[in-house]
Amino acid sequence: MEDVLEVYARPYDEKHPVVCFDESPKQLVSEISKPYIDEKGVKHEDYEYQREGATEIFMIVEPLGGRREVLVEDDHKGVTWAKTMAYIVEQMYPQAEKVTIVQDNLSAHKKHNIYSVFEPQRARAIINKIEFVYTPK
Repeated sequence: MEDVLEVYARPYDEKHPVVCFDESPKQLVSEISKPYIDEKGVKHEDYEYQREGATEIFMIVEPLGGRREVLVEDDHKGVTWAKTMAYIVEQMYPQAEKVTIVQDNLSAHKKHNIYSVFEPQRARAIINKIEFVYTPK
């Protein structure tokens, strides 16, 4: 935990942003019946719903930079994580020298996944631009 706390104590540096990354599954639902308002102005809602599958919400936050992005993906597999890491360093922070990413120890969060998605030179460039800091289990 001390490693994480040391990272959070760093001063703001736009060339070395500190980014917090996490993902969460969300259930997708739809209403079975539409709500309506009766003649007395009372709203009636039926809480029955239909399950429409699930999705993953990826949260990317740079607290000291005041920046936040939310990505919606179909899954949280290693390939999706690798593409998200590339997005962070290539699209969100192309001018940064090094991006510190604070994340949990999910099994998908492995560097080899970046090599499975991108050619070796690009994969290495992405990895070289990231400092990974893992939160304790």
